[in-house]
Amino acid sequence: FVGIGEGAPVNPVVEKAYAAIEAGDLEGAKAVYEAALKENPRDIDYSAGLAQVKLMIRTVDVDMDAAMKDETTPVATRADILASIGHFEMAFELLLAEFSKAKSEEIKSQLLELFEVAGLTSPEVVQARKALTNLLY
Repeated sequence: FVGIGEGAPVNPVVEKAYAAIEAGDLEGAKAVYEAALKENPRDIDYSAGLAQVKLMIRTVDVDMDAAMKDETTPVATRADILASIGHFEMAFELLLAEFSKAKSEEIKSQLLELFEVAGLTSPEVVQARKALTNLLY
């Protein structure tokens, strides 16, 4: 979670969501982004913010060390943990391998969401998008 920089122009939606996150109200931050996306469905900042908050919600109560050591931890949870600590390439590899086996819409949705968290133009996302496209067709 990166704070808003001093002197930077502040978007009131982002500011409200950040305030909710700082107060520990992740569901509130999610609601802020969802409401903003209803008004501006193509806003990439709101979409990325929502994806980030959803990732935070999925991982906030997870004992990351224990989950990564436990062989029974679901792939989706492992990928979220990896993404939450910045290991996007590894997260994408796990999800793509799972998607190649199961063709699960849930896994595909998680991948697309994590692409937004990582940044749609990041090299890891570009590479993973190509791999996903190949698996789809």
